[in-house]
Amino acid sequence: MLEVRADALKFTNLFLSVAKSPVTVIALVLAVTGLCYAGIKLMTLNRSDERVEVLQNIKFTIIGVILTGVYFPMIGYLATLILKG
Repeated sequence: MLEVRADALKFTNLFLSVAKSPVTVIALVLAVTGLCYAGIKLMTLNRSDERVEVLQNIKFTIIGVILTGVYFPMIGYLATLILKG
């Protein structure tokens, strides 16, 4: 049983060191690209109802950036703590 736990811990540590960082970076790059696209679209729109829709998209993109930047590392840290302890 201890060998299985040690192997699972080793796998998790290696997986988090390899996968956590690229996933977070890719998600943040996509979020910033989405914000830039929404900003350009907002500047070119003339009708107010279309502007409201774009502003809602910007709001959800900002929420996504915050969740990606805060919760991905936190989940990785908690998973490491749970598997160690």
